[in-house]
Amino acid sequence: MQTELLALGIDLRHSRPYHPQTCDKVERFHQTLKRWLARQPRARTIAELQAQVDRFVAYYNDVRVLSGDGELLRHLTLDPTRDYQPQG
Repeated sequence: MQTELLALGIDLRHSRPYHPQTCDKVERFHQTLKRWLARQPRARTIAELQAQVDRFVAYYNDVRVLSGDGELLRHLTLDPTRDYQPQG
């Protein structure tokens, strides 16, 4: 199976034993995706479903609010002009 996945460009990864946070992130993503898809018009084709999933992933990665103060995190890079010192 791993050979087939690699041929498709899919990297198979396993989470560490006794480290549930990693699995929780994936489970939370799946739950959020399923809820979002349930509120969309039912896709009639695989292409329509893929377009819906692509739209969700773009929103999930680039638009949604990730912090409690309303800041948007668009990329996992640091802004050299910002002060990242702990606050409070």
